[in-house]
Amino acid sequence: MMSSVVGFVIELVVVVLLGFTVAYCIILDRRLQRLRSDETSMRQTVVDLGLATERAERAIDGLRQGLSRWEGEFGARMKAAEAANSELEDTIKAGDEVLDRISRIVTGAKRAM
Repeated sequence: MMSSVVGFVIELVVVVLLGFTVAYCIILDRRLQRLRSDETSMRQTVVDLGLATERAERAIDGLRQGLSRWEGEFGARMKAAEAANSELEDTIKAGDEVLDRISRIVTGAKRAM
């Protein structure tokens, strides 16, 4: 009888340990499922990040091209403005000379009168 009680206790301990093992396996399975789910979302995040990076690179290239065109146009306009400024300076100088001559003619005419 004692051996049957000891056998029963041993079997009961084994059943309890198996129960803990099954419960722990269930907990591990849930954690693994969450980890897999997180891995899937992480992969999607990496893919999205890659796409965003590509879009940003294209946008930067577009900005560089636009800046290059703008620099070219701005340089051409700046040269044209400098040429116009130089021409205006020459015209003002010539106008000052004409005004000076007219002033001398008027002054000479007043003396002659």
